[in-house]
Amino acid sequence: MSITKAEYIVAAKASIEAVWMMKFIDRLGGVVPSNKRPMEMLCDNALAIPMANDLRILKGAKHFQRKYHYIHEVIQEHETVLKKVHTDDNVADVTPQNQLLRRIPRMEDDGDNACVH
Repeated sequence: MSITKAEYIVAAKASIEAVWMMKFIDRLGGVVPSNKRPMEMLCDNALAIPMANDLRILKGAKHFQRKYHYIHEVIQEHETVLKKVHTDDNVADVTPQNQLLRRIPRMEDDGDNACVH
């Protein structure tokens, strides 16, 4: 499975949860402040965002299951919006690769020899 497809599927599942949460909060009445619409969802994959916003992009990707296209519907109805977040700022990405890359010191060449920062 490609990273883009995986990110699209995760965003689609998150959109279901986001809409459920907004409806739940709405039904609480005045107990909690009203929902901000559209609810912002963050994604660190630059290709998954346009795929969610425009189904025409998916015409060549017929292998995507239809159930994941719900995200497109809620974006069109202004329930959610998918925004780009840099991978380093994505607190939801707990993959070992992402965590490992954050811990590796960056090597820079100061002219004479490499320095660890």
